[in-house]
Amino acid sequence: MTFSQIEVFIEAVKLKNFTRVGEKLGLTQPAVSHAISGLEKDLGVKLFVRDRGGLQLTHHGQVAYEECLAIQAHAQRLYEKVAPARKLVEGHLRVGTLNSVSVSFLPKIIRRFNQTYPQIEISLFEGKDEELIQWIESGTLDFAFTTLPAGSLASDFVVQDEMMVVLPVGHPLAKAKALTLQQIRHEPFVMSAGGCQPLIEGMFADQGLVPMVKYCVGNISTVLGMIKERIGISLIPKLALKHASKEDHVLVPLKDRRYRRIGISYREENLDRDVLEVFLDMSRSVVKGFGN
Repeated sequence: MTFSQIEVFIEAVKLKNFTRVGEKLGLTQPAVSHAISGLEKDLGVKLFVRDRGGLQLTHHGQVAYEECLAIQAHAQRLYEKVAPARKLVEGHLRVGTLNSVSVSFLPKIIRRFNQTYPQIEISLFEGKDEELIQWIESGTLDFAFTTLPAGSLASDFVVQDEMMVVLPVGHPLAKAKALTLQQIRHEPFVMSAGGCQPLIEGMFADQGLVPMVKYCVGNISTVLGMIKERIGISLIPKLALKHASKEDHVLVPLKDRRYRRIGISYREENLDRDVLEVFLDMSRSVVKGFGN
């Protein structure tokens, strides 16, 4: 069975006449007949009978027609997904990223992209959300992984990242299965200024609360170090907790689960959509292993 036989068969069902099929596909009538007889031989059944209305499907022909339509549709979807990759030529991508993305799934995306498209060089720029948005708007970056929404930029969702309460081992709340913001509002809080501060402040404000922030630091490793020394607690997205230690830290979800939505943000007028689609597909494939 070949795709050309399938194409001829589908058109024969629609047009009910081998001559008309040949005219549409640029084939001779004998070539059309040969394609249909070859398909019937491969399947071991009769596909058509003739009557005054022209070609009519047999029972087996109807079953074959439905399956051939499905094969044709699958082939078209495959082409649509792969075709953009054929257009990728030599070039240079400038990709922005949050620290939590850098330490989690981005290295695997870059490795896969480099293996598949070695002709395209990638430069990485790490920053906070507001910095990444500025760099995109100024044309410094082609696109970036940011928290959504990303201002006036266009964005495509990639993954949602659960916010976790991070406590030192032995903390009175460490045995809880889940916590509320009310329960942690009076705890000394170490705020991460690396990008999640507006999100965290908004979470508390939505409930009319204000966290008791004692320290505000830009590096997650510093936040984790301060929690380990029992200086305070924090709210940190799960993807940023790669270096959290079970010996030093306890991760507790919120009862009212809260998430940070991460996507790829860009200016539509500045970006080749084919390149973006390839990078998006690869990103979504990789993050499946990290959970949504």
